[in-house]
Amino acid sequence: TIRILNKKESTKYRKYGGRVHKLEFQWTEYQQGITHSSFFWGYALTQVPGGMLAERIGAKPVLTIFVGLTSIGCALTPIITRTFDFIGLILLRITIGLAQGFVYASLHLVVANWVPKQERGTWGTVVFSGAHAGNTLNNLFTGLMLSWFPGNWPVVFYVWASLGALWTIVFSLTTYAFPTDYKDMSEKEAAILTAYLDETSRKENGYANAMTFFSMWLIAIFSGLTVDLLQRKQYLKRIHSRKICTTIASVGPSLGLLGSVYSGCNVIAATISLILGMSTMGFFYPSLKVNPIDLSVNYAGTLGALGHGIGAISGIIVPYLIGYLTPNSYMEEWRLVFWITFGVMSLTNIFYIIFASADLQPWNTPKEKEEKSEDPKVRIT
Repeated sequence: TIRILNKKESTKYRKYGGRVHKLEFQWTEYQQGITHSSFFWGYALTQVPGGMLAERIGAKPVLTIFVGLTSIGCALTPIITRTFDFIGLILLRITIGLAQGFVYASLHLVVANWVPKQERGTWGTVVFSGAHAGNTLNNLFTGLMLSWFPGNWPVVFYVWASLGALWTIVFSLTTYAFPTDYKDMSEKEAAILTAYLDETSRKENGYANAMTFFSMWLIAIFSGLTVDLLQRKQYLKRIHSRKICTTIASVGPSLGLLGSVYSGCNVIAATISLILGMSTMGFFYPSLKVNPIDLSVNYAGTLGALGHGIGAISGIIVPYLIGYLTPNSYMEEWRLVFWITFGVMSLTNIFYIIFASADLQPWNTPKEKEEKSEDPKVRIT
């Protein structure tokens, strides 16, 4: 919301809602870049601790606590920003990032503990791609709320904070960290899960952004179902499906970005290019996202968090790089940015194709630990 109201403004006033409003924050591009990246400063630090904590006490308490803290931070955003300006917002965003790092790390453990490996592509995709469903609604209704309440941007933060708090309460009352904690489960379902565990996670812009994330979400669900079906029919090995989907999720968005900056002044063509390209990111979920769980069920939280934490470093670097490469926001400057993106994603994808594995690793369950423990939460192999 802050970005929508302030990004690249050459004037201190903007007309929306039929009235002229003075922009509340006239921040420079440099200040905005720092503000955008500050979330990832904290986010990158808590990935591994979050995974380790979830493995020790379970995903439920970790998700409950840190989604709750995120909601509080969201509600405090307007107050902190108006009181301490962008410095206060930066510190708050770092704090929210620290909390969110615990959240994503815990999701790997949710999938590892509750989803059989034969259905991991489908339900792992449902869990991880839920962020895109949320972003779809977020972009759609944030744009609408800004048009319904012109000049009253804090209402957006209060609405989402309230929904986050409501989710936290419902989640804490209706979920369990491990299948063994759910006493009312049917005998058939308990037997299936136990067997698998013993064997082995602004209006116009609002519409456009919502369509992008909605398409990404649909493709994620479709690709997850397709991958599991092909594996069950033995048409495709797990490692091959992971590599194919990862390649699509790497090349597709890069081409979409390049297409948008080579469409001239044709807004429709640029928008379509972005939507089609970014929607292919949905293939990321039944591939690279669930791959850490393939390697280790017992340490899925830590392993997934390690990869996610390294990836989050880009959230720190990219805003600075973009600010440096696009001081005037000229088309030529953005073309350079997107070509660099294409190169980086292509090289990292080649590295993944060469070295990736989808086999359960020997260090997942040390023999002596497996022999001594009778706890089903520990005996996952």
